[in-house]
Amino acid sequence: MSEQTQQTQQQQNSNLGYNMASALHVRLNTQQLIDSCKQFLSGTMLVIEKEGNKIITKEIPVGRPKMNTEGVAAVVNRINLILSNAVVQGNYDYDRYKHEIYTIRISLANELMTNLYNWGIDIKEFSGIVDSLMTPIKAYLSRLIDNKERESYDTTLKVLESSQVQQKGGFRI
Repeated sequence: MSEQTQQTQQQQNSNLGYNMASALHVRLNTQQLIDSCKQFLSGTMLVIEKEGNKIITKEIPVGRPKMNTEGVAAVVNRINLILSNAVVQGNYDYDRYKHEIYTIRISLANELMTNLYNWGIDIKEFSGIVDSLMTPIKAYLSRLIDNKERESYDTTLKVLESSQVQQKGGFRI
């Protein structure tokens, strides 16, 4: 194998390892989901603007907030606990998943109803808020069903490990 071919192959292996690590990070990073929930509750949207030579992000108002800042903070903190990368490492069968979704929905609805006036929530918005927050929660937690999330990591990590071994030329004894 020529030196040029070997260098190209090493670069491809290196990129593969980076891409697999990045893919794993993207799958485990929940910040975008949490930020979307926060923006929904606070009636804002994230926009990207250029100011001189800098690109900045700003939250701009796009509607009426669903609740006051105290409520947004409390609900977002709660969602942060549910949509965590540690939680998605679990293993539920479908019945356990359905039960967990039911429990979260009831608990979230109770918390919102208990704090309806403290957090400035319009009663007409109540059901819509619960339904909207449950959509990403259900989708995210569905990754727990039958351990499919961890099984998919196994493939990603095997490719990553194989790539790293090839880069180093294998194990030497």
